[in-house]
Amino acid sequence: MSQVFVVPWGKLYRASLFKNIVYPTNTKVEDDLTTWKVYLLADKISYQNEPSYVHRVMRESVTGHVNQIDIYPLEAVTERIALLKLLGIDTTKEEKAYYWRLILCRDNALKEGNVIKYRDALQKIAILQKFHKMSN
Repeated sequence: MSQVFVVPWGKLYRASLFKNIVYPTNTKVEDDLTTWKVYLLADKISYQNEPSYVHRVMRESVTGHVNQIDIYPLEAVTERIALLKLLGIDTTKEEKAYYWRLILCRDNALKEGNVIKYRDALQKIAILQKFHKMSN
């Protein structure tokens, strides 16, 4: 459900839902930071539980050559958890997505030699493991 919550493709929207949606310009993948907000603004959502979209990963596409941390930004799920919690919505699945993305962030920072991001990720992982008994 988390993936469906963020991707904009394969859907029809009422234009008025986008009135105050702001797409970030400083990121490679903006849908993870915005699409879920449109769902929350909608009064009615309907769906068809049939596959109607085929996603082909090509080397030239964004998903074919971009770092995974760019495709799954940590700040997107952080913002989602905060707002959903304020609304009283269960965030269990989003919290698991956050932990998964945090591991990606840690691994990416280590690969890039970004000590500050790496240590920040390690600290957050340690906190989560202490209080939620999460593991790698």
